[in-house]
Amino acid sequence: MDPIEQQEPTAPTIYLTLPSTGEFFGVSTADVDPLVPGNWLLPAGAYTDEPPPAQEGYARVRKESGWEQVRDLRGVEYWDAEGQKFEIQNLGETVPAGASLAEPPPSRMALESAVLAERDQRLLTTSARIQVLNYAVELAMATEAEAAELERLKRYSVLLGRINVQPGFPDSVEWPNLESL
Repeated sequence: MDPIEQQEPTAPTIYLTLPSTGEFFGVSTADVDPLVPGNWLLPAGAYTDEPPPAQEGYARVRKESGWEQVRDLRGVEYWDAEGQKFEIQNLGETVPAGASLAEPPPSRMALESAVLAERDQRLLTTSARIQVLNYAVELAMATEAEAAELERLKRYSVLLGRINVQPGFPDSVEWPNLESL
């Protein structure tokens, strides 16, 4: 056979890993060694043995002993016993004992604070409108519709101010409906 017709041997498939974690991230082919005929060059972190099939929730990692499946919960959020939120950052890290993947319900104090903040925001918006309508009434410039609206807004404000004395507060709050007043 003519040397020109000889086929170049097929480059071996190589499996690439990340230097920081050793986890598999891709497939390539080895380069021909220009100095040693028939030899192939492998870059650092490349291996010729194929990693195991992918499994959900695991990363394929190259260790000294070969390929291993390592639990991969990176990006998973959990809450510790005190209700503090954390996110798993590292390969192989697991949810600590006593922690939960379910977000805990807000504390009573946090829930009360959120409801009162909502009430205060509603009162602030309502109070601004009441002030303008009060000026119209005081200056004898209010229309009948404006006088009626002022009355409704004042009732609404009183009911908002009583949110914290409702039965079930802060777990269940029935917000007053301005349109039905």
